[in-house]
Amino acid sequence: MLHLRLFASACLFVLYGSVAIPRPATSADVTSPDLELLSVEKIWDAAPHNAFTDLVHYKDQWVCGFREAPSHAGGVKDSRIRIIASGDGEAWESLAALEDSRGDIRDAKFGVLPDGRLMLLTALQLFDTSQQKHQSLAWYTDDLKSWDGPHDVGDPDLWTWGINFHDGVGYSIGYRTVEPRFARLYATGSDQALVTHVDDLGVESDYPNESVIVFDDNDTAYCLLRCSGPAQLGTSEAPYTDWTWQVMNAPVGGPEMIRLPDGRLLGGGRLYDGRQRTSLFWIDPATAELTEALTLPSGGDTSYPGFVLRDGILHVSYYASHEGKSSIYLAKVRVNTADDAAGPIAIGDRLEPFVDDHLIDSLAGAARLMLHKPTDREVVISHDEPWEGNTSTYHTVFHDGEKYRMYYRGHHVEAHGSGKIKNHPEFICYAESDDGIRWVKPKLGLFEFDGSKENNIVWADGPGVHNFAPFHDTNPNAAADEKYKAVGSRGKGLYVFKSPDAIHWELMHDNPVITDGAFDSLNLAFFDTHRQRYVDFHRHFRNGVRDIKTAVSKDFIDWSEPQWLNYTGVSPEHLYTNGIVAYHRAPHLFIGLPKRFIPNRNPSEHPAKGVSDAVFMSSRDGRTFHRWPEAIVRPGLQATRWINRNNLPAWGIVETESDIAGAPNELSIYTTEDYYEGDAVKLRRHTWRLDGFVSIHSPFSGGEVMTKPVLFAEKDAGDEPQSTRLLLNVSTSAAGSVQVELLEAGEPIPGFTLAESDTMFGDSVALPASWKGDSDVSKLAGKAVQVRLVLKDADVYAFRFAGATDSDQ
Repeated sequence: MLHLRLFASACLFVLYGSVAIPRPATSADVTSPDLELLSVEKIWDAAPHNAFTDLVHYKDQWVCGFREAPSHAGGVKDSRIRIIASGDGEAWESLAALEDSRGDIRDAKFGVLPDGRLMLLTALQLFDTSQQKHQSLAWYTDDLKSWDGPHDVGDPDLWTWGINFHDGVGYSIGYRTVEPRFARLYATGSDQALVTHVDDLGVESDYPNESVIVFDDNDTAYCLLRCSGPAQLGTSEAPYTDWTWQVMNAPVGGPEMIRLPDGRLLGGGRLYDGRQRTSLFWIDPATAELTEALTLPSGGDTSYPGFVLRDGILHVSYYASHEGKSSIYLAKVRVNTADDAAGPIAIGDRLEPFVDDHLIDSLAGAARLMLHKPTDREVVISHDEPWEGNTSTYHTVFHDGEKYRMYYRGHHVEAHGSGKIKNHPEFICYAESDDGIRWVKPKLGLFEFDGSKENNIVWADGPGVHNFAPFHDTNPNAAADEKYKAVGSRGKGLYVFKSPDAIHWELMHDNPVITDGAFDSLNLAFFDTHRQRYVDFHRHFRNGVRDIKTAVSKDFIDWSEPQWLNYTGVSPEHLYTNGIVAYHRAPHLFIGLPKRFIPNRNPSEHPAKGVSDAVFMSSRDGRTFHRWPEAIVRPGLQATRWINRNNLPAWGIVETESDIAGAPNELSIYTTEDYYEGDAVKLRRHTWRLDGFVSIHSPFSGGEVMTKPVLFAEKDAGDEPQSTRLLLNVSTSAAGSVQVELLEAGEPIPGFTLAESDTMFGDSVALPASWKGDSDVSKLAGKAVQVRLVLKDADVYAFRFAGATDSDQ
């Protein structure tokens, strides 16, 4: 017997087709601790019947599409796809009504094309059925008001129901509406036409039909497919030609599905077990089991939701008739993290800096997370060459073997801050260093300036001269002539470049690879070693505010549709640049150093208004960042740093030697000064201790922190455990202290209690915790352990479970 968990203790049975499925004994709505229904609003009911929705967030607008018609039934006249939009999700206006006189228009489904246009996919139930019954249609727009279409797509009587894009390709399943019944997989071609990718998906069902496809970070595809009887879950690996199908434990009508950032699959649609309703439900990809999680206010004629997840809130469009007539609704659902439900957090032997509260279960006493500002250091380079100047900027810095490399724009304006009189074109210049502190400008002999090639120019006269951003490509599959890559813009596109030696550069592709953005600042890309993919972060405008979008790629040429970053901790602010890196000591973490721009302040009464500082943010998935409102680099006492566009952080966080004898390395970042002033921009260095961005801090009055349960590395193939010590990056005063207790299931573990903890004091980036002189924690490997830190006048920046021979740095 199929089992559908509906959070009800007793079950009755109702027949759907020939399949018996359980239903709850009561009609009580289902709720889940992971999903919190925040609000539901009716957003449209103008037509006699309003139904079959989809939702998208496009060009800063919430866009909902749905069918208006006299009734639910097919084959009726006077039907259309209504397009409504809202800037805030509250007030909606109609932007378009799309019709085709050949037939009754049906369900609306959206997809965003790689070129940035919005695609609407739907189908006609034809009035003249002498040749065929159904024809799929597509419309296209880039402004939501002018729609190019309808265009016939797919094949006759194959209803392409929905489309989702992955790595630049749109995938859509068409289901045959006449005998013989089957499902066909289409993919978009170069002209966005739907071409057959798999002729018959081999679904064992009398009538496979409506579907949705999503993809995970490893390029695995999951398909939720409505069938005659229980739904089915399909799974396939790239290139998506071979599919495995599992029969699920319930029917689903009008299916929708999303993969959450934590990896869970959340579905939505109509459930048929005695009370028709639109619900959200979890899907276990291993077993294909559906578990209802949240019932939306609905009933009667209902379903066909559309999903958009933003800032931890799932926005759900759907239709229902529980209030008398079928109307369009928008629900907002808070999606809580799966960390608690998933059990202990596996950290292995990796370093875990306390940049956020991800691993924190509780803080007590005076303990709190504290943001630390780096220490101002020396000016490391002045852009005083004739081909450089007072608007030289957009620096990138990275450590590459025995060298540190720096790239920047060489540029100069003669008029005081007017930005209008330029005395030479923009060039990309190069400097290098043996220590990250003392920099030289090699004479490269590549490009001519004022009759001579005796200069350090590495790129000129092409795309990217405004904002060239190179990196060392750590992709093990990178070709020999592509060991270094870069991005740079021209106009409304981002171009990609390659180099075998970091000096000689050429375009990798004649056309821009990303076009959805406003690229007039430092855009960047790099190879994400933790997730084994390229990632991009670039400038765009959201509601008139400078903001950041991101995209990913497997090959640096074909990129996913850019998505907005989400933020916690702050209100919207102008982020002039983003400065995001994968932190080299903990590459599962993204660290960002944006330049924050305040456009209306002008204390110096400079012709170019605005002041800037540098702020700090971090992320564990590259999409949602916790951003601190306090600056990490202030303009300070230097008057020229209070002038527009100063204090811009270079892209890059590098290790450099400390000037304190015997001290460990420190982290160096660089920011600009003297922009618009004098003859040369200067770059100043600032330093943190290793991992020194944020700490658990407590004054002498005392405080403590308890982590969530964590799993560190188990024993390896030999007899020696991979992790034998708990190392803390810690700093105390002479009178301060840190003590450590380890707990299991909320109880102190004998041998690792607070009473047995040796008092830690001093300053070290890797100080071993110990209990009665013993630091060995290997017998706890593989167990769910909580770490309790008790602090007095101390900071703990990071911790790590490490092997006995691992470096203390």
